[in-house]
Amino acid sequence: MKPVSRVSASVRGRKGPLSSNVEARFSPRTNIALSSLPISELIDFHKNRERKHMKYAIGIFAILGLIGLVLLIVSFALPKSNGDIDQRSSKRIVFLIIGSTLLGMGLFMALVAGGCIFYKLKQQFNDLNEIEGGQEPIIWRLDGEEWVRYLNYMHGPNRRWTEMAPLSCFCCRRSAYDRLMDRQYGHIVFYGKGLIIDELYFISFRTYLLQGVQLLVADQQQQRLGLRIHTFLQAGKNSRNCYFDVFSPSSVTLEQLQAIIQSYNQRISGPDGLHTVIEGLHVAASIVSLLS
Repeated sequence: MKPVSRVSASVRGRKGPLSSNVEARFSPRTNIALSSLPISELIDFHKNRERKHMKYAIGIFAILGLIGLVLLIVSFALPKSNGDIDQRSSKRIVFLIIGSTLLGMGLFMALVAGGCIFYKLKQQFNDLNEIEGGQEPIIWRLDGEEWVRYLNYMHGPNRRWTEMAPLSCFCCRRSAYDRLMDRQYGHIVFYGKGLIIDELYFISFRTYLLQGVQLLVADQQQQRLGLRIHTFLQAGKNSRNCYFDVFSPSSVTLEQLQAIIQSYNQRISGPDGLHTVIEGLHVAASIVSLLS
């Protein structure tokens, strides 16, 4: 994978773990413990959602195995008669072969899919457990108008961000949108191996390979918005580049944003073993119009 670009001079030179000398300088609104009730509930929400996806995957293969079992039973239940023995024997053999194949394949794929997904989820959430036993993450809380603005940008009826499920209609997102809108606040969690955007996305850098982080600004006056996290989705034939935009609370300073950028970017290693990072950018006019 090719490096994207180089870091600006104002960011270059900052080193240290993600939360080192950064988290302590944040206001109380962005200094929330990972073990606090809202964040614990948020993590449990993502765990339950991923478990549900795992059950769906296993269920599909289990249905395939069930069809095979039915065909297998039918092959033994075909009535025997003296006439047309060869034809009935041929049917029995066909049902027996197809049924055995579907049953074996369904059970095997259910076990493999369940095991792989379980192992993947265990790794992802263990990354959070490691943080709980060591360094603390950086947690932002967006309240009121800041949350409404960000939610509309990411998940609203006329959302500007369409990196994930670009063809999905608003009716598919409406229940989650209404629930999060009524709540009037949301959290963004940055940790060493990924980030969580409230109930919307759990982004593990095991699946979304980190490519770089940019400062998100709206105009030539460097009006600050937050961060743009560039990733590479590893999904076989559907692998692709995608990014996630994160709006910062008004209490977060430019220096704090730059420290987060540097902390993430220095984790990236290019083919030559050197860290590769990227500069700040000016976002599209559509974001400017959204904020005006």
